[in-house]
Amino acid sequence: MDAKQPTTKKRGRPPGRKTETADAGTVTASRCGKCHSTKRSPYRNSRTIEATGCDPVNQLPFNKIMLRECNCAECGQRRIDRTWLFE
Repeated sequence: MDAKQPTTKKRGRPPGRKTETADAGTVTASRCGKCHSTKRSPYRNSRTIEATGCDPVNQLPFNKIMLRECNCAECGQRRIDRTWLFE
C-alpha cells in the first residue's frame, strides 16, 4: 500500500488576512393569525409549489413557495407557514 506523503502546504487562513463578514438576510418570523404568537410546534408535511412572482413581504422575486404545516404553541391554532424561495 502507498503511504501518505506529508504535505508542506499550510492549512487555514493566510497570516494577516481578516475574517470576512457574511451578508445578513432578512427573515420575518411567522405569527399565529389568532393570538399573534411566534411560538410554534415542529414543522410537518412540508411541500413545495413551483410558482413565480414577487414576495409580498420583502418584494423579492421567487420561483418556489414552500408550505409547512404547524400548530401555534400558545393557542393550538393550525396554520400553514409560507416561505418564498428563489433557487
